[in-house]
Amino acid sequence: MIVSSPKSRRVPAAVALVSIAILFASRSAQAGNYESNFLSSDAALMAGAVTAITHDGGAVYYNPAGLGGLDRKEISLSGNAFMLRIRRTPDAYTTVLPSGTKTADLDTLDILPIPSSMVLTRNITRKVTFGFGVFVPQFDTFSVTSSYSSRETFDAPAITVDYAHRAEAIGKFQTYLVGPAVGWQIIRSFRLGFSLYAVYHVADDFNQFWAEGHTPLADGAGSPESQKLAFYESKSESTFFGMTATAGIQWEFVRRFHLGAVLKAPVIAFYSLTKLNTAETSAQAGMLFEPAVDFTHDERRVTRKLQMVMPLDAVLGFGYKTDDWGISAEADYHPAMDNAAMAVRRTHVVNARLGASGAISDHFALGGGLFTDRSYARETRGVASCKVHFYGATFGVSWNSSYALLRNSRSDALLFATSLVARYAIGHGEAGSVTFIPSFDKTVGRQIPGSADVIHHELSLHVGTGVYFW
Repeated sequence: MIVSSPKSRRVPAAVALVSIAILFASRSAQAGNYESNFLSSDAALMAGAVTAITHDGGAVYYNPAGLGGLDRKEISLSGNAFMLRIRRTPDAYTTVLPSGTKTADLDTLDILPIPSSMVLTRNITRKVTFGFGVFVPQFDTFSVTSSYSSRETFDAPAITVDYAHRAEAIGKFQTYLVGPAVGWQIIRSFRLGFSLYAVYHVADDFNQFWAEGHTPLADGAGSPESQKLAFYESKSESTFFGMTATAGIQWEFVRRFHLGAVLKAPVIAFYSLTKLNTAETSAQAGMLFEPAVDFTHDERRVTRKLQMVMPLDAVLGFGYKTDDWGISAEADYHPAMDNAAMAVRRTHVVNARLGASGAISDHFALGGGLFTDRSYARETRGVASCKVHFYGATFGVSWNSSYALLRNSRSDALLFATSLVARYAIGHGEAGSVTFIPSFDKTVGRQIPGSADVIHHELSLHVGTGVYFW
């Protein structure tokens, strides 16, 4: 539905002011990388390098083959007690005015509590284990603003105005995976596993921009003699429901040397809904301008079915594991993908992880590792969108306490395990920027999209707890 009232001549200069907001769109779908959260205690301790050697509830997500042969039941919860994200985009918003070029940085500092996972596992036989998990691989929110005001003298036409503008972008996005997994230990040295997930993704954007210029009276009192005003606001809500599956193997090809491989199927959105609401107003009045007002309102609702929104993912890892400690390295590959209908443009990307953990006593273990978290974004799309490659490290501790439910017996033992892991990552890349040149004549002002080099920081504390039954 499009409504315009009253039907007056659109003011070109005001249109130029309004159109800048399109380039300020936050595009939250590009706001962060896909796996910024570790989804199990073992993964957090070893910087995610667990494909080859995982053998606990985290295998439901990382490699379902690791469930095979588990001799216990498990209930585990994990999450980030906090995720601190520091993002700074220098010179993100530039305005070229007669008095000079004005630049504004866009800085955000967000502290987010992030629930990462909940996992249940149960051994059906000695060799087959069933698992069920709820995972949150993506979670982010942010808000950025920019404003400026000054008195400016334009040459064409010769006019002095009090000029001001303000822009704001707010975004959030979340991805949830829910589903079962099964692992089978075919022989002592070889395991096979499968998982199936329902996928729910939601992304919300809110963008607002206004710009105004007026000529003040000579005595500085009363209403302005002449004025131009532009206002733009948009809100979008995007949701999809889909499905994906995972197949994995673990093979101890030489005693204590392990190979792990995982193939994650593309994410297929069975149903997606995008709602977009925009309002745009421009007006001028006074002695210097012919009075005019223009208003446009647009509401859209777009649904799509059976669309691929994420490509497949292949992971290969190698590890060495004893009864007390282990070390593992792995790499994963995401191919490029384009889907214009879903506004998806991804480039191919390779990430790598290296981690180790080991017991330092009967009840305590230490772990840590290095990882990359490179962005799959092919480009930036407006201010606040990012293409940032992260490189980081983890270090943490886990401890456990065991109890026998029956006196003088361990057949019904309980084990309580807890982990605390610090994660830090520094990211380098680019973020969208824009240069705006306002105009107060009859021509349309100019906007020039661009990008700026950025450095981002992420610091989090992962907290995991689990209860194991024998």
